[in-house]
Amino acid sequence: MDSIPGITAATPTPASTSTPSPPAAPADAGTLPLETIMQRELAYYEVVTPALKPAVQDAKLDTGEKRLAALGDQLRYITNRCTIGSITLEAFIKQHPDVLERGRALMAALPAPDDAKFTFGSLAYQTMLTNAAFPDDRLGPIPREHSALFLMQATDRPAE
Repeated sequence: MDSIPGITAATPTPASTSTPSPPAAPADAGTLPLETIMQRELAYYEVVTPALKPAVQDAKLDTGEKRLAALGDQLRYITNRCTIGSITLEAFIKQHPDVLERGRALMAALPAPDDAKFTFGSLAYQTMLTNAAFPDDRLGPIPREHSALFLMQATDRPAE
């Protein structure tokens, strides 16, 4: 994969894989316990490039819930075609109108840390988190088109 300025592909640290998470669930994954979703979010945050973490802290995205809400909000700004699991991004957003609920559903749909597609999920997570942390007119330094591509790769469903 070509490198994208501002993002570093990451693999989970041994600590984040010591307790495997359940496999990625469908996009409406209300079946995953909240604790599992929060553990998965922390595993994604642990592999974010260290250069991004100060900006995340400065943006007051210092808890898993705040980061999940920011990710849920970022989905509204993706304008190219995108699917999460088997549904379109537009349907996903309508299905989850609250940004925190949407972020939780997104995290449930992303691959678990021990999944081979975790790298794609981490790139989607990092791209959206970067855009949330840099409030430059809601346009972060990494194009949102990358988020859509990584989300589709991570959830293994090509756009129609």
